Amino acid sequence: MKRRIYILAVSLFIIFSIGLSAIGCGKPDSPITPPDDSKLPTVVDPDGYLVKDGSTSYKIIIPEEHSDNEAYAANELASYIKLASGARIIVETDDNLVYNEKDEIISIGKTVYQKGADLSDVDYSKLKTGGYVIKNFGNVYIIDSSCKNGNIYGVYEFLERFFGIEFLTYDATYLPSNSTVKAKGIDLIDIPAFAVRDYYAYTAFYQGGTTFGAKMRNNSSRYAEHSAMDPQYYYTYYVDYNGNSNWYTERMGHTITHLLSADAYVNGINPTPTYRSTDNGASSNWELGYFATNPEWYAYNPSYNRVNTKGYSQEEVCYTNGMTEDGEYDSADKTSLMSKMIEICKRMIIDDRNDGAHSLMLGHGDYSAKCECDKCTAAYEKYGTFSGVTCVWANAIVKEVKKWMSENNINSEVQFVIFAYSKSRPAPVVSDGAGGYKPINEKVVLDKNISIQVAYRICNYHSVWDYECDQNEELRQQFTQWTMLADSVEIWDYQCCYTDYLWYLPNYATLRDNYLYYIDINVNRVLSQGTPSEGHYYDYHLHQWLCLKLMWNPNQNVNELIRHFNKLYFGEGYDEYVNLYLDVWENHFAALDAIKENGFHATTDNSLGFEDAENYSYELLDSQIKLIRKAIDKVKSDETLSDIEKSEKIKRFGEVIVTPEYMMLKLGYIVDSIEKKELATEFFTYIDMAGISQMAEGGGIKNSFAEWK
Repeated sequence: MKRRIYILAVSLFIIFSIGLSAIGCGKPDSPITPPDDSKLPTVVDPDGYLVKDGSTSYKIIIPEEHSDNEAYAANELASYIKLASGARIIVETDDNLVYNEKDEIISIGKTVYQKGADLSDVDYSKLKTGGYVIKNFGNVYIIDSSCKNGNIYGVYEFLERFFGIEFLTYDATYLPSNSTVKAKGIDLIDIPAFAVRDYYAYTAFYQGGTTFGAKMRNNSSRYAEHSAMDPQYYYTYYVDYNGNSNWYTERMGHTITHLLSADAYVNGINPTPTYRSTDNGASSNWELGYFATNPEWYAYNPSYNRVNTKGYSQEEVCYTNGMTEDGEYDSADKTSLMSKMIEICKRMIIDDRNDGAHSLMLGHGDYSAKCECDKCTAAYEKYGTFSGVTCVWANAIVKEVKKWMSENNINSEVQFVIFAYSKSRPAPVVSDGAGGYKPINEKVVLDKNISIQVAYRICNYHSVWDYECDQNEELRQQFTQWTMLADSVEIWDYQCCYTDYLWYLPNYATLRDNYLYYIDINVNRVLSQGTPSEGHYYDYHLHQWLCLKLMWNPNQNVNELIRHFNKLYFGEGYDEYVNLYLDVWENHFAALDAIKENGFHATTDNSLGFEDAENYSYELLDSQIKLIRKAIDKVKSDETLSDIEKSEKIKRFGEVIVTPEYMMLKLGYIVDSIEKKELATEFFTYIDMAGISQMAEGGGIKNSFAEWK
């Protein structure tokens, strides 16, 4: 087991005094090199100001024939400039304007200023995934992109660089007040590391609506609130900026059964898209779809616990329905599942509400349901695994759809996506006899327009590339196998402990390393899943912010990012408490990793035993609680803070202290009834203050803090 080198703590005092954070270990952090200001273009007026004494002579200009995205970006820029400086800045179109570098202009999109500026060094083809350019030419600032989201990302970058505004959580923005802001040169072309960046949690696409997701450059498939969804066509969310987020389907993930439900609704099969089935023992967690009219499209799985009386499960489909014996589409059977899925794909591709989308996911069902009909059973044998059959199925569908697109001169960019998740993660390969692998059948090699999305939960404490972590060895082999079968790999990973949301998950040191590993294996899209049903505690906020920052640019120093977040979120002088809190945790786990025979391992549940009491002493948890109590006491006695500021700081420190308090209570370390009641009372006070309701995945009263209380 590879060891991280740390001084072993023999007392709590020594742990506190180590001072070296374990965060960011692994691949060395690349230093952040500040820009060379001497190489930046200069403004015409060296004494120029964007804002002076709360007023400005600058204007924001958008094209006369502007998109809603360009208007949205302009309004966001004007609104935040007003909030930060008090200056009211006018938004106008470029009608009757001509390019002049002496004009005091912030141009957004394809204006006369963008067209007049020398942008010959900008490769716009590289900006299609959300990248943008920000340059000044004299007094003129150009913000532009080749994709609609890019203009908005550029605006938020402009606000951060010039006005110091930073977005931390869905309801916390660092907004310094500056009535005077100097103009300065900038020459920036910013391109994300991954085309699609998705932190899958409600605050990234529900709370705050589309806005927080946009501010953090999260181009998830589920930005929009439900109010933005067309009930007559719910394959996709598509509100304007706000908008279509790269995906054709209404969601990523387990889409096949959802697409069938949507199609059934459009065709009048079901009365409402939220209709659920409880008939004959079928699951109530899934839309009905064609389950009643075409049960043969669904998985025949009589041994499964959620099926109807005839043995069919609506959680999964029959992948050989409409497939020939040699793995092709049976075009003679127009009533098959495969015929319906081809029809659905075609409809989504030509619908103009999907303009700009490029990814279409055909994701198999969740849980363990799997068709056991004779034809599927034979196909599993022929193609090696369940995943082998889904590969062959997807190849057959994509072949037909591409043929149709070619015949109809449809030039849309479409990348199909299928799962390597749970029952489908084992790849359909066999040994090649020379230490490597080969496809079990040529039919399982994926078409170049099909990506494989690997969803995994193994050891979070060590990065995937850490070859001395035996827990991740099988995963590394599977990555090797899938990269042999697919030209493009996508990732769905997990960033919390789903059995205990508030448990400290020690994976900050692996985030950057894993994202860099994904780049090495040519990953196009990354989804990091937080806690979809709970987002009001510190570890959640920090994980979300870090993941989205690193998805855009993983070549950043994680230690510096964390300390920067803490400084902005808690305030200077208060951040040191949380920095020390994290250092204690990380050094504690580093010590465990060094002294345990097989190292320390953690995952998103307790399957690797990381929540076991042997890993946490009373003294450790008590010291962490007392540390944050000191911070709260300091807030209460700080006469420079208003009552409102004190209340907010206490709430934020409460979001921190609930973790060690929860762990203390859960492990049962306090047996004295009076002491236990005191700690529980304090814990639930902070739980209520932060608005934390769910303690584990699954929702409902059984996983709520109300029930635990």
